[in-house]
Amino acid sequence: MVFKSKVFATPGNGLLISVKGPINIDSIYSNVQQWFGRYKYDFTEKEHTEKNKPQGNELLIKWVADRKIDDYMQYYIEIDFLITELRKVGSNYHAKTKINLRGYIQLDYREFFQKTPGKRFLFYLYNNVIIKRKIMKHKMRLYKEVMDLHDLFKALLEHYR
Repeated sequence: MVFKSKVFATPGNGLLISVKGPINIDSIYSNVQQWFGRYKYDFTEKEHTEKNKPQGNELLIKWVADRKIDDYMQYYIEIDFLITELRKVGSNYHAKTKINLRGYIQLDYREFFQKTPGKRFLFYLYNNVIIKRKIMKHKMRLYKEVMDLHDLFKALLEHYR
């Protein structure tokens, strides 16, 4: 395995959760923000758009969280929500929900080794020879964190029925 500047801990397309049923968006927000706080991630909502459609509202939400590991390595978790056919049923909401989770490690996030061809060669050697085991260990740690978040989403969406 050859390491580039992004090392994906999840499959490239991410982990997909797809559910049709009740949804409590406020509960998802508060629980996921608490999760990010517990794991010391900086959390940002990059996009939140809502469209009114005849079959129900459509929400598109994008979250990005990052955590600095050291001066060379940073974890990233990206979450994309697509909520369609959102309707109020009684006091609850009902929708088709798709959540995509991606986790990756950004190596050399300050881009020190990207300025010249000689430094890019050193970047290659450093990642693929010197710290290869360290990168693999961090990749597994990030994968476990993303799977923990995945399980939290499934619990919040009652996907284990």
